Amino acid sequence: MQLATEISQLQRRYEIPHEKIRLVDRIGYDVVFTSENTGSDIFTPLGYVLAMTERIGVGASIAVTAARSPACTANSFMTLHYMGKGRTVLAGIGNSSPTRAEGFHGFPWGRPQARLRDYTAIMRKVFEADFPLRYHGRDMSVPYAGPGALGRESMSGLLDPVPDIPILLGTGAPKMVEMTAEIAEGWLSLGFAPGMMDVYRPMLEAGFARAKKPKSLKDFQIWSHVDVLVSNDIREAMKPFKLFTANMVGGFKQLGKDVYKDQMVWRGYPEAAERVQDLYLAGRIEEAAAAVPDEYIDDGWLIGDIPRIAERAKRWVGAGPTGLVIRCDNLDVFEPIKRAIDGL
Repeated sequence: MQLATEISQLQRRYEIPHEKIRLVDRIGYDVVFTSENTGSDIFTPLGYVLAMTERIGVGASIAVTAARSPACTANSFMTLHYMGKGRTVLAGIGNSSPTRAEGFHGFPWGRPQARLRDYTAIMRKVFEADFPLRYHGRDMSVPYAGPGALGRESMSGLLDPVPDIPILLGTGAPKMVEMTAEIAEGWLSLGFAPGMMDVYRPMLEAGFARAKKPKSLKDFQIWSHVDVLVSNDIREAMKPFKLFTANMVGGFKQLGKDVYKDQMVWRGYPEAAERVQDLYLAGRIEEAAAAVPDEYIDDGWLIGDIPRIAERAKRWVGAGPTGLVIRCDNLDVFEPIKRAIDGL
């Protein structure tokens, strides 16, 4: 299993955690991920990481499709590839949300599944230097074919092709997960926890069956993330994660989605998921958080003292993910987790 860490995009004043990045680079972690929000961008910090480290790769989790054209996104990943001189570059992309697409980027939400398929196809053409770019999809076309189009085709790209940059999709709904398995080299899972492969395997296999070339789990990346909190009071440490779960299960319902509620159902907590959502929607936020079962949190997060955290991290090995992103600011956890997983 590959190991990674993450630079949080949820910062008011963006900073690179130098000490953490140098530590994981030195002890043999594989990738540093970051994402983008309605503030920070994604490619600047990834380039910075490549400049300050010796061997570790970089990945996006995710670059938002509404933020830039697929050709621009592909060029950015290709630039990182050449800056890294052969180090791993993982091209993670996703649609994010209608609020971010329309409310921040001024980009129509439209048909998100069709757009992600088209976006992926155009990026791959750029990686392969398939010029002039010609692609006509359900949601996107190159050259532009809408009102006022001039019919101009692109010139050849200046960078040499890099066809082997893996494209990973950040998806969660069943049909989107199926499409991810069909068209991408990997999946950035929304909330993978040990035991969930029984739910996801049929979705992934359905996507593999529709792929143009033979595919299977053997050659498909699955990345899961896990938040880590070091504490001697496990129940108290669970509280922020319970509140987060309640906000996601209830808050996304207000946006017309049940994707986080589905996560609870798929993990075997259908009654709790219903109660958490009902309490949240009734404005009883604290009660909703308290209704999240302890077992649900303990299965999907790493909480406790460092020996307990390292021991429980082993549960992800063989559970489906090929890579695990450790989200933590406590530098003491990274080496014990690596030793525990490498020792299996």
